[in-house]
This record gives sequence, C-alpha cells and structure tokens, in this order.
Amino acid sequence: MSYNIDEFMINKIEMDEEFEFGCNGCGKCCHRDTLILTGYDIFRIAKYLNKTTEEIIKENCFTYIGDDSKLPIVSIKPRTGDNSCRFLRVGKCVVSQAKPTVCSIYPMGRIYDSRINDYVYFRQEVGCGNKEKHTLKEWLEDINIAEINSMSVPWGNALLELAKYMQTIKEKEKLRVVVNAIFIALYLNYDISRGYEEQVEYNLSELEKYLPKFKRDSNKG
Repeated sequence: MSYNIDEFMINKIEMDEEFEFGCNGCGKCCHRDTLILTGYDIFRIAKYLNKTTEEIIKENCFTYIGDDSKLPIVSIKPRTGDNSCRFLRVGKCVVSQAKPTVCSIYPMGRIYDSRINDYVYFRQEVGCGNKEKHTLKEWLEDINIAEINSMSVPWGNALLELAKYMQTIKEKEKLRVVVNAIFIALYLNYDISRGYEEQVEYNLSELEKYLPKFKRDSNKG
C-alpha cells in the first residue's frame, strides 16, 4: 500500500489530454505476472459467469499478503507455460463484459491519491496497439468508469484505513486472524443476486465491529 505518488506524476495524464492507442488484438497485455483485482472486479466476474466470488478466486486467482500494507491481495493466476491470463481463451477475453478495471483502462495505469480523494491516471509504456487518438476523458467514459468508481471508491478508501490499522498489529497469530477477517469482508462475503454497494458497506461496517480500533474516515466516500 505504500508508493511514492510523485514517481507516477512524471507520466500523469489529464482528462483533456490526447494519447494514441487502439487495441489490435495481439493479446500482449493478457500475459502478465501480476494482474491485481479489486473486490468489485471479482464480484462483476462472478456475476457474469454465474459463480460465487469464492469460486472465482479459488479457480482463477492466487492470494498473497502485501509487504507494506499487510493486507490480502488477489491477483489472477497466470497459466503455466505462456504466462497468459486464465480468462484468455483462443485469443479472446471470456469476461469481456466484466473486464477487470486494470484491463479496461489499459494502456493507462492509475493510483489512488488520498490527498485529493480521487484517482490519478498515468501513461504506461506499451509495445503494441495502433495510432488511434483519444482523450483520457473519452477513453474512460467508453468503459463507464463513473459506475466502476462509485462502487470501488468506498472499498479503496477502506483499504487505506485498514493498511494503517495493520501497522499497529505486532503479534503474528492476531495478524493471521485479522487478515482472514479482512479477506472475507473484502472478497468473499457477497451474494451475486444482490447489489454490490450495499453488501460492501455492510461488510465494512461489520469489520469495524470486529476490529474495534479500525475506523473508516467518515469524510470519504
């Protein structure tokens, strides 16, 4: 959870700035060691494939603990051999209608800047694509980023507060128990027949009860 935002500012792109990129279907972006998913990403994929979030994680992901944040992180497990995404089949994304946020915004990357309570977008170096021109605003509107953010921001804000809370825990056994509770609340305790927003709010409220010293910032979304 710790990163130097100023390092990303070098390649920061504003909403009205143009960039050149058009997907040519080469699949290079689908071959990565790490492709981190948010809770909303997993929920959308589960709903699209009519599976539980637990099934999606168990069948397609691996989980690890962040070195700095001490929080559980979920990433798509690459296939052995060609390092391709498990949702890539015969050159096509089988969850294209529920594509993870990190894939949808490509070739842009983004980080959450708690100083402004919003995301900062930056250019990534890519070796593929064509010369189609877009503004960042057009690119994000095309993937309906407003809806994604409305669902993801409360979850992301909670991560920042949880990362601070985790630094206060020194006992290994307590850390293990707390990590498990956070993993359930952030990723597992969801019913795809119900709305995501109400469930993540409930889960985070329950987490506050379970972890008395963890309190969300009421001034954030």
